[in-house]
Amino acid sequence: MLNSASEKDKPSIQEAITFVQSHKGKLGPLNWNDCLSKSASDHVSDIGEKGLISHQGSDGTSFKDRVERYALWGGALYETILYQVAHTPALHISAEWLVDDGPTKANRKNLMADHHKEIGIAIGPHSHEDVNFSTVIKLAG
Repeated sequence: MLNSASEKDKPSIQEAITFVQSHKGKLGPLNWNDCLSKSASDHVSDIGEKGLISHQGSDGTSFKDRVERYALWGGALYETILYQVAHTPALHISAEWLVDDGPTKANRKNLMADHHKEIGIAIGPHSHEDVNFSTVIKLAG
């Protein structure tokens, strides 16, 4: 990614590299969670079929509501979505979330948070005019 980045992207990429390096050895593995994965899959299907760009489901549900269809959850819970024009390799999706040039760096901080111990992921087609795929990650602790 760094080799194909524009000059304006390079500071954000370097900042992400420094951030990730500062967490080396501090994070344990994430455990796969079927309930989180099913919840992510529900949301990918819902927003994809209807062309929505939202964390809210077409039925008004929040990401927590969707998780609690499958399990009661009392700890930390986070959802992030990447909307893609083309099918994107997992490495590029991860890089996109880690670089996260938004003002709060919420995706980066949550992906690297030590309180998240569980993960569920889903990817699927999306019918929005500017989007062909969406990827949803659920993190919980």
